[in-house]
Amino acid sequence: MLQKKYDKSQFERKILTDFKKYETHWKSEFPNWEVIVNHEVSPDQLKFVDKLSANTHIKGIKQILHIIENELNHSQRELYTYLHGISFR
Repeated sequence: MLQKKYDKSQFERKILTDFKKYETHWKSEFPNWEVIVNHEVSPDQLKFVDKLSANTHIKGIKQILHIIENELNHSQRELYTYLHGISFR
């Protein structure tokens, strides 16, 4: 698999563009804003996103995997228990 080379200025432009749209359209209803990326979060990226607002956060692959492993297991067990109790006849 080819990995795309990281371009800091392109990342920052994209984040600023998205953040401005968030502030204009959704901030009043959703006060917390998150950036989700499919790679490890670099210290520069973390610092850049955190500077935007007190309610902005970035999550990378490690944080996503942590959520899947730890926070979704309870919901998955509840779904399994519910589905297991349903008769499909």
